[in-house]
Amino acid sequence: MTEELPLGFAEEILKKKREVSFLSFVKQLTIDSQYGPKLFIECMADFQKEAFETLAPTYHAIRDGDQKPPIRKFWIERTKKSSKDADLAMGVVWLIAFAKRPLLIQVVAANKQQSGILLDRITALVHFNPWINEYIEIIRYGIRSRSVAGAECRIEATDDRGGAHGYTPSLLILNELTHNVSKWKAFEDHMHNFRGMAWGTVIISTNAGIEGTEAHNWKLHAITNPEEWCLLELNEPAPWISEENLKEARAMDPYGKEFARLWKGKWITKVGEATTQEEIDACFTEAGPTLYTEDNWLYVGAFDLGVSQDHAGVVAVGVNRQNYEVKLVDFAAIVPDLDVNGKHEVDISAVERLCLEYAERYNVYYFTYDPHAGGSFLAQRLRKHGLPMVETCFNSTKVQTEMAQTFIKLVKDGRLKCFDNEENRIKKDFSKFEIDVIPPRNYRLKAARDSQGHADVGFALVMSLPWCLRIMETHNIGLRPEDSVAWDSVGDLTQEEIMNMHPEMREIYNLYANDYDTW
Repeated sequence: MTEELPLGFAEEILKKKREVSFLSFVKQLTIDSQYGPKLFIECMADFQKEAFETLAPTYHAIRDGDQKPPIRKFWIERTKKSSKDADLAMGVVWLIAFAKRPLLIQVVAANKQQSGILLDRITALVHFNPWINEYIEIIRYGIRSRSVAGAECRIEATDDRGGAHGYTPSLLILNELTHNVSKWKAFEDHMHNFRGMAWGTVIISTNAGIEGTEAHNWKLHAITNPEEWCLLELNEPAPWISEENLKEARAMDPYGKEFARLWKGKWITKVGEATTQEEIDACFTEAGPTLYTEDNWLYVGAFDLGVSQDHAGVVAVGVNRQNYEVKLVDFAAIVPDLDVNGKHEVDISAVERLCLEYAERYNVYYFTYDPHAGGSFLAQRLRKHGLPMVETCFNSTKVQTEMAQTFIKLVKDGRLKCFDNEENRIKKDFSKFEIDVIPPRNYRLKAARDSQGHADVGFALVMSLPWCLRIMETHNIGLRPEDSVAWDSVGDLTQEEIMNMHPEMREIYNLYANDYDTW
């Protein structure tokens, strides 16, 4: 007669398996699936199984602390709603619940909203597996072990104060690099901390993002260093995403930019399918700047001025009416290096000198500018040098639509010719562009800000394109009656114009107001 097992014996076996094996722990979990609570092993996708099996040896090395992890750098990239945070939560919970030593896991997200998602996933995991409460305690900023002092996971956002300096985590998780990161330097600081840990491990978990960004540069580094980095990618919708939901997501994105990035795992230019990467690449036909005027070409200039935080961009653009072409002939990016009252600002005089240099070199027909953020102030200075100036007001929906449509038209028709510098500044700026639809028939070109500004050189170029198109499409290359003309007035700025200035620009204006005529 077979002896019956004592009550609870099976549970004790399972408990030991959880403690010993990460994979056993994962398989026994109940999760909140797309179809209600289910045992994870019954609905685990192949890409999840591959990821867990790859991560398991490293997780065990981190927990035990007696050997160097076999893989120390992971890049996990998946499409939307493919369980990135939930899968990370399982690893974090196992490491802290069954820790054998004090260890720190640090999870850093792009912002507070993103940092809260991982903690939500941990909370849900504990809800469906209440026995985990025996091992961990959920606290405001993460979780900690109930049995091992110093074993804890801290979850933070890059927009929180502090956090990056001083910590020496055994596992660093950088989550959602492609979201709107307000303080990219915080991610860099965390990576510097990681490099100081001989046996430390880093996991970067993210969606596909935008080409030309810091996140894209990091991925390219991972790709070109396969001996250091393990890439685990999913470039298609997760199997539990229905075709009906995909169809709806596709219909809500007429340009296809976000659909391709989020649901197909494609790194895209911000203009998405309005222009393809091949069309963008085809623009770059010129070997370098054109340092002299050419027959049958007219020239216009533009500047996009940033005072604090942003950079500034100045361009000179050629127009050939016979060949129906527009060509970038020279450009410059000005970084904010002028220290005024402890703030870094763009040196307005440097922008002014470049505009005057381009005007003389190319006999510029006119310069265009955005009157905000100090543009009117600099335009007034340039008019006193005899430069004709015309406004391109970014706040105007009509102007925004014209800029976006002209840029797309010239790129798709192969009529825009560009060159680039060693830093690929123009390509990077183009890659940041995003086109928003403003119902019913208007568009807006925008770009996210990063360490190189908010595509200031690219915007200066795009700002000039509607004027170039007018020159090409009309026999009268002069201005239209409705155009905002600024060169007829050489008087001082009005009080209203001064008050509408960017605060830092207004400080500069007031500082030099007394000797403005000789400045």
